[in-house]
Amino acid sequence: MLLSNYPSPPNWLDKATDQKPSIYLGQNVTDPQGIWLTEFWNRSLKYVWSLDATAPGPGTTPPGYLTPDIARDGRLVGRTIEHGAPPGVNYIVADQDIKVAGKSLVQPVVKRVLTEDQFGFPIHKVVVEPTRWRLLQIAQPLRLQSTPVGIYSDGWTGKFSAYNQFATPGNKPGWIKVRVSRAAFNGPDKKALFAPEATSRTACPLAHALIAL
Repeated sequence: MLLSNYPSPPNWLDKATDQKPSIYLGQNVTDPQGIWLTEFWNRSLKYVWSLDATAPGPGTTPPGYLTPDIARDGRLVGRTIEHGAPPGVNYIVADQDIKVAGKSLVQPVVKRVLTEDQFGFPIHKVVVEPTRWRLLQIAQPLRLQSTPVGIYSDGWTGKFSAYNQFATPGNKPGWIKVRVSRAAFNGPDKKALFAPEATSRTACPLAHALIAL
């Protein structure tokens, strides 16, 4: 049962990196089971990091599990990682919303067999779904291109959320379109303002906005 929603083969990371050391980087980690399974089946996963202090222990190699600081240019640094990725580490497994500078190598998939349809009738259907993880070869120094903050895996947010853009193609200015909706919310209706902030702050009805970068 533990492996029913886990990529196959379970040592997918070791196979992709030839057992070379790797980092996991995530955020909003509410269920660490998938991370622990990856550590158990893959000797290459040495470091477990998060952007919001939700990384689960233990991590097999010091600095183990930690929350790195994000420099203004997106570099991940800290007291024990002054130069970003630990020496000899060139691979990172990142949650899908965390954009790390590097070459995308693998997005593992989960295969499941459905034995019943929505009405309870017996079927046999193989479903293949991509996971939220992506394996990248790091473009050193280790740095982020962009990342959301405070957005859960189902797309909802809490009281605070943000989107950080650290780089653009060719470092050119551009635009980002932000769309906010409560269409799936079934609770009582409340008025709200969406206040995007970039070079200036603009309040507008809950909908969407274009922001200059």
